[in-house]
Amino acid sequence: MKKLFVVLIATILVNPGLFANNSESQSLKDEIQLLKQKLMELEQRMQVQADETDRLKVSNVTLTENQAMAIDAAAAVETDRRMYLNRLGALQEINDRVSIGGNIDILGYSSDFNRRDTNPAAARNEDTSDVILDQVRLELGIDVSENVSATIALLYEDYQPGAGTNIGGGAVDTERDGDLQVDEAYITLNNDRGCYLIAGRQYFDFTNVGEAGNFINDSLVRQFGETRDSGITIGHKTDTMDFNVFAFNGWREETQNRGGTDNKIDTWGASLSLDGGDEEMSYNFGASYISNLFQAQNTAAVAGFDGALGGAGNPYTDSDVNDAYSIHGVLSMGSIWLSAEYVAALDDINGGAKDREPSATTIELAMACPMNDHEYTVALKWETNNDQDTLDNTTLINNLEEVWGVGISSNIYENTKLTLNYENQSFGGRNTLAAASTGHANLYMAELSISF
Repeated sequence: MKKLFVVLIATILVNPGLFANNSESQSLKDEIQLLKQKLMELEQRMQVQADETDRLKVSNVTLTENQAMAIDAAAAVETDRRMYLNRLGALQEINDRVSIGGNIDILGYSSDFNRRDTNPAAARNEDTSDVILDQVRLELGIDVSENVSATIALLYEDYQPGAGTNIGGGAVDTERDGDLQVDEAYITLNNDRGCYLIAGRQYFDFTNVGEAGNFINDSLVRQFGETRDSGITIGHKTDTMDFNVFAFNGWREETQNRGGTDNKIDTWGASLSLDGGDEEMSYNFGASYISNLFQAQNTAAVAGFDGALGGAGNPYTDSDVNDAYSIHGVLSMGSIWLSAEYVAALDDINGGAKDREPSATTIELAMACPMNDHEYTVALKWETNNDQDTLDNTTLINNLEEVWGVGISSNIYENTKLTLNYENQSFGGRNTLAAASTGHANLYMAELSISF
């Protein structure tokens, strides 16, 4: 599969216009237009040949050799016409039913981390920098019929040793270790009443997955609760409302209780979002629920559950189950965009030094600023995570306590985006409370991204 993926990426890079604008490739449209022109020319030639043949038949003239050749030529033209028609129909079918898109992100970063610790020997300063292939994603969408579609997405993400989703800190998704993998693969069924069913590997709507924001690093909320697994979503969507429920067999049952009595579909959730507005102002508000926070893929990985539950360094046990909720709001007014999202457990989680209800908040403000025939987006963000200094050995979001950042981005060429970010990261205690360590990091990032 890696060779196939490399060939597809190479094809796109050699001919970037091949899959431009997703479903309407300029190259494909040009070829369709050329075929239509050839068909028009053939039909004109056929008409001339048919008129000549009819004239000869009416006049009852004996056909000469040249006239007979003309009739044969007309038959050949008809054969060519049918061939072009068949080819045109096949290309039009592909253009109408298949879309290919994706992105390639190249990231350069520099970080200085200052760790303070009650144990002087553990205190240190660390400076790191690198250029990495941050992400490669290739997505294929197929309209099987009027009510059936399929989506397949391949993903590669580059992680440095000891780092996670965020440079300088963040969640580590154990299913994304730098290998090419099937990120999503699902089938969608829908009807004309707005009802739909999605079956397969997918991102569930526990967090606001539709709003990626304007920063390179994933938000703390997304790290906290982004949920991807194989399962089923059933919902109903209108122009202003989307409601769905989902269910899946979480990672804990699959990895810790394989073959046991608890290996079953017992994690479920629900999501509701409302849209509205006009050209001047638009909004999206929503709320979601999940029956077990520890089934969220990112939370599962950073909480240390990929090891044995209840083992050394892990304060949780097999009995830990905690439901959670999230709320979000997105408001767009002209050139201004504001987003806020909050995710939290509903009950105390037992374990470690004391009980607590982990939560995370992300607030982002962005403004579009036209300048010199370019449009720049300037963004500010503030994030916090209250799950600090409360556990003996681990936290849910890899020790990040508070983050604020500023960024600017612009499309420097068609489908080509340059993003510059600065983040100020504060870290809470990760070791035992008796020897708690804290830290601070300045993170500078530049990302060049193409989308197709």
